[in-house]
Amino acid sequence: MINHLHKSLFIILAFLAIGCQQKKSESTKKTEVYRTIDSLFQSQYKNGQLNGSILIIKNNNTIYEKSYGYSDSTKTTQLNSSFRFNIGSIYKEFPAVAIMQLKEKGHLNLDDRIQKYLPELPKWSNQILIKHLLQYTSGLPRVNWMKHENINGNDVYTDLLNLEELNSNPGEQYLYTNNSPYLLIKIIERITKMNFNSYVKQNVFIPYNLKDTSIKKSYPYNDRSLMAIPFDSNYQEDTFPIHISSILFCSTPKDMYSWFEQLNTFKIISEESLLILAQKSNVSGNNIQSPLGYTDIKDGKISEHSHHGSSGNYESLVRHYNVSDLTIIIMTNQKHNNLHYFTEQVEKIINR
Repeated sequence: MINHLHKSLFIILAFLAIGCQQKKSESTKKTEVYRTIDSLFQSQYKNGQLNGSILIIKNNNTIYEKSYGYSDSTKTTQLNSSFRFNIGSIYKEFPAVAIMQLKEKGHLNLDDRIQKYLPELPKWSNQILIKHLLQYTSGLPRVNWMKHENINGNDVYTDLLNLEELNSNPGEQYLYTNNSPYLLIKIIERITKMNFNSYVKQNVFIPYNLKDTSIKKSYPYNDRSLMAIPFDSNYQEDTFPIHISSILFCSTPKDMYSWFEQLNTFKIISEESLLILAQKSNVSGNNIQSPLGYTDIKDGKISEHSHHGSSGNYESLVRHYNVSDLTIIIMTNQKHNNLHYFTEQVEKIINR
């Protein structure tokens, strides 16, 4: 009886010892991963190649969160996780998702011709389908940012109203142009009879708790509170004026994580709708993106959803790996064109 008890006690203690060793091993690995990632960013910061905020989350656990550098060119305030950054082209996900919300409610079809909603546009609008706008195959040219001294939304639309012909037949060629999401926004406003900013606030920001995400009316900002201001390597702030309020999305790394996480778990739109947005066009063109940026689909599922955005000296990159449940977010207000390198290194460190 005593020998049996001793044997049982030995087995229990052995299991406890193994458990402790496993926990210690896991803890040691987490510490090593953190230190390696921190060393990567610290070295780049010291070399003047990083000014921004980083957030890395795996399996809903924060692996790394840190900010480097200054909030503006005066170098008086250190960045922290509460500062918002302009997200550049990542904003294009929001009108695309809004279009799918309206489709799910039966308010539109992706094969609808845009002239149905914007009849004042020239005849070429009868050739363009909503899906052409989503996939950047509309044949529309790029926005001519330098044509107007202080470009605003009316300028963009007036240029479209005066456009005589398309660059190519819709559905035949890919061209990454801000005219596509801009017209999606106009369609959303016509259908909902709401200002796009109000629609997004009521149907995205509030219900999905993106409390630190907003849309600015213009740049340079009138309200700079908790805004990371863009500046170059000589600490000169960006001065190019933009007055198109529907595209100036600003957010924090935490809100960007929440947006990507909720999108990819089908809380905002259905899996079917998200897969439609993840589809890239099969036409000719360079660096072809879907409405969600870079998307990789395997076995009918989205394995990676990544999106890069820049505007002046703002540069952001979000990489969301569905298979490994890893999200890497880097948002900067001093562009160095090195964010893809950072995320590739981080992914290797975590998954090695």
